[in-house]
Amino acid sequence: MTVKNKLCPGKNQVLLFITGLFLLIEPPFLLKAQSTISGSQATRQVIIFKFDDLRESTQSAFQKAADIITRKECKAGFGIVGNSCEGNGEKETYFNRIKNFNNTGRIEIWAHGYDHFMRGDTLTEFRNMPYQHQYEHFKKTLDLVYEKFGIIMHTFGTPGNKSDSTTNIVINQFPQIEVYLFPFLSDTTNKQLLLKSRVDMEQGVGNINYEYFVKNYTERAGRPYMVLQGHPAMWKEEGFNTLGRIIDFLKTKGVDFMTPYEYCKSLKP
Repeated sequence: MTVKNKLCPGKNQVLLFITGLFLLIEPPFLLKAQSTISGSQATRQVIIFKFDDLRESTQSAFQKAADIITRKECKAGFGIVGNSCEGNGEKETYFNRIKNFNNTGRIEIWAHGYDHFMRGDTLTEFRNMPYQHQYEHFKKTLDLVYEKFGIIMHTFGTPGNKSDSTTNIVINQFPQIEVYLFPFLSDTTNKQLLLKSRVDMEQGVGNINYEYFVKNYTERAGRPYMVLQGHPAMWKEEGFNTLGRIIDFLKTKGVDFMTPYEYCKSLKP
C-alpha cells in the first residue's frame, strides 16, 4: 500500500488535548511542527478528545463513550492497540464496533502501539527499545488496521505517552502519519504536526473529575486548542456522566470539537 499525504501546515496555533496523566507546558501553547506550517483556518477554540487503549476487552466502555460523543454531536479520537486486531471470526462483535466507530464520521481511529508494553517509565514499547522492534510494532499496527477495516490511520500516540529519539526516526518512515500526540522528545526531524497542549480532565489516570477539569480549563482558557486525554475503560458509570457534563460545559464556551487529523487538515490554507 502506498499512501501519499501532504503535511498539515499551521502557525501560531494551540491545540488543547485533555489527558488523564500530566500537564505539559511549552510556550507558545505547546504546538510544534515544521517550518512549512502556515496559518490556521480555525477561528474558535478547538477541543480534541484523546481516548486511549481501545482493545477487545475495553470495547464496551468505548461504546459508551461513542454513544455520548454521537448523542452530543461532538468528536473524539480512539487510540487502538494493534494486536487486538489479530484474529478473525472469533472477534466479530469487536471488529464490527471498530467499523461502526469509524463510520460515524465523529470518531478517528488512531495508532496506540501494537502491544502497549510498559515496564515503568524507562522501558516501554516505544522507549529504550531498538529501532527494529519499534519499526515492526509500528508497521504491524498500521497494517492490521488497514487489512481488517480499510482504515488508513493518520495519527499516532505512544502507550503512556513514552517515546524516544528512535521513535521519531521510525514514524518519519510512514508519511501517512501526519499527527503525533504528546511526543516525549521532538526535534527538527519530525515530519508530523506535534500536538502537546494538554488540559487534564482526569485527576490521576482514569479518575475523571468535573471540578478538576473546569479549574484546569479556566486557568488555560485562552489557548487556541486543547487536547483532553481519557481512559474510558477505567471509568465507572458516573465517569461517563462526567464526560457528558464536560462536553456540555465546553459547548457553553462556543468551542469546536475536532478529531486530531481533522484539526491537522483545518490548518491547511
